[in-house]
Amino acid sequence: MDQPIILTSVHNPQVKRVRKLHEARQRREEGLFILEGAKLLSEAQRSGWEIVALYATASWLEAGAPASSAAGSKTGTLPAPVLVADHVLAAMGTLETPEGVLALARLPRPSGLPEIGPTSLWVACDRLQDPGNLGTILRTADAAGADAVLVGPGTTDAFGPKVTRASMGSSLHLPIVPFTDLAVLRLATQAGGMRWAASVPRSGRSLYDADLTGPLCWWIGNEAQGLAPDLLALADLQLEIPMPGRAESLNAASAAAVCLFETVRQRRGVSRRP
Repeated sequence: MDQPIILTSVHNPQVKRVRKLHEARQRREEGLFILEGAKLLSEAQRSGWEIVALYATASWLEAGAPASSAAGSKTGTLPAPVLVADHVLAAMGTLETPEGVLALARLPRPSGLPEIGPTSLWVACDRLQDPGNLGTILRTADAAGADAVLVGPGTTDAFGPKVTRASMGSSLHLPIVPFTDLAVLRLATQAGGMRWAASVPRSGRSLYDADLTGPLCWWIGNEAQGLAPDLLALADLQLEIPMPGRAESLNAASAAAVCLFETVRQRRGVSRRP
């Protein structure tokens, strides 16, 4: 395919606009976020996200990728791709080895809490700062069948490029619900029977001795400090992960995975539907 390169300079206004979307404030102002690579683009289409711009290299277009990526889309065909030089695409994104395509998608409108049912499973992230941790927790929550992931102040932006990439597309499947006060949120869900569980290091009841059936929200705290003491005091369950080795603790994402899949194990055979 003999196509002219349209964007060849990293100083092009379109390139600068995309680069600004690396910042959370700019994403909020424009209502857009970045998707890097064919997998995330395909996941976004299948999940019904609005793709507003598409940037691709000549080699990606020659491979016929746009046609295959559009398969299963709920939002119609992709926008016409803007052809960019390889070095320009690298400057627009965050990948050390770009995959040849980058898209801009519309941020979702803020959503409320899902309805609490007999098997509701939520994850609430409090002041998580590492994008890789949050992305991994989103992926794990998705795999465990969680109904929502709640993100509070001080938590890294769930639609940052590194979080989206670490989630492997799971951030595009789950409701991501912002909140401002975890204590208020807990009180607001008491009437629905939601219990709140916190993973704590070596100072609580064993995770494996607790009943994790029924509506449950796992609290995941800051990587270094965990949950604040006043919040821990509000938890219905303070549970430790038994660790016979010498490590003092697991990182936030690993702890979340253990807790979520113990919850899944206990709920085997319990229908998620009325």
